[in-house]
Amino acid sequence: MQTLHVSKHKTYNTNGFYQANKNVLVCGAPGTGKTRGFVIPNLLSNTEDSFVINDSKGYIFSLYGDYFKEHGYQVVCIDFVHLRGHYNPFDIIKSEYDILKTAHMIAYMDAVEGINRDPFWDEESEIALSAFIGFLWEFLPKEKQSLPILNDLITNPMDFIPAIDEEVYLLSNQELRLQVERQFSISRSTPSALDRLFLAVAKQKPDAFCLRQYRKFCTSPEKTFGTIISATLSKLGQYDTKEIREFLSKTDVCFSDIATKKTAVFICVSDNDRTMDGIANILYSQIIGYLVIEADKSLPERDVDLYFDDFATSVKIPDFPRMIASFRSRRINAFLMIQNESQLIAMYKEEAKTIIGSAGTYLYMGNMDIDTIKNVSLRMNIPVGEVIELPFHNMIVHKQGERPFMDECLLLEEYEKEEEER
Repeated sequence: MQTLHVSKHKTYNTNGFYQANKNVLVCGAPGTGKTRGFVIPNLLSNTEDSFVINDSKGYIFSLYGDYFKEHGYQVVCIDFVHLRGHYNPFDIIKSEYDILKTAHMIAYMDAVEGINRDPFWDEESEIALSAFIGFLWEFLPKEKQSLPILNDLITNPMDFIPAIDEEVYLLSNQELRLQVERQFSISRSTPSALDRLFLAVAKQKPDAFCLRQYRKFCTSPEKTFGTIISATLSKLGQYDTKEIREFLSKTDVCFSDIATKKTAVFICVSDNDRTMDGIANILYSQIIGYLVIEADKSLPERDVDLYFDDFATSVKIPDFPRMIASFRSRRINAFLMIQNESQLIAMYKEEAKTIIGSAGTYLYMGNMDIDTIKNVSLRMNIPVGEVIELPFHNMIVHKQGERPFMDECLLLEEYEKEEEER
């Protein structure tokens, strides 16, 4: 990013790493111009950057998708609302460690803030998921590695055994019980179909990663084992429709392209239906995690801008407070739009302070949240009354190391007119 439009009369040249970090927090009530006055002008001004944008209603993609194609972008839209495009969380798996990370994200993607539940079941589900995902990775072709197939594996393990070991598939229950007891040191009155599956794995590949993971929980008592499997299936069942199976069958964007080619990724997430939030969380986490890891290997060829509209009301990205603090040196820039700071605190608790503190620029466009008003007054050394009485379509700009100032908000129509006159 070289140009940062913050208000009607102020634009920063952000080229060069010697400047303060480029992360921006934009705070304003609905209708104050966060999208049309900040997001869109900055998207249109920086057409050498790659970007990933949370486009909650598909609004920006519908207006400017073709514009970015005309400017040489590879444009991808992954729409979790209408299930358009494709995203498969397993496509990025390249190692056993990737399996562990993916299993962890799936195990906790249905966690709800403020609701206490026994962590034992999530922890055991995480181990079980690592075993089952590991099986897909080690024994099935790439096109068969997906969340719906994972659900099929847990539900109908017998369907997957013949391709591995026909003899194990045909074992009588009595012989199966003896071999399972020998192999896993467990005694079940009736070995499960999963026991049979991993017995086949043990015969074909004794050092398999998935087998090592299965051994960690298969010795649980039968009732506990069954509950672990049920808890694991409960995380996957809602993704077992024909439309979602197709949506999760592959991934339309190559993550490496984001850092090396002009790439625009529009991610559409519902602002009221939370069904697909867990999968969207994983997508954001995988993209950001990939960009950070690759940047540590070699500095990216271009900036990658992350735009999060309605940041504190849609998906919650695991470890985001930790990650944003290290974006600057990796040519990653985060632009976060929130309605008020209280929403951010409700979602990220104490770590919300880290997110706010990691912004190099804070733009306040006005709201009615008294805690936010007090914080803005204190942070920017402006009387509370002036913050409360901020006129509509006016804003306060605070850039790190500079005195805060008031200005009018940039209107999209004004920006477009100026661009036409150039």
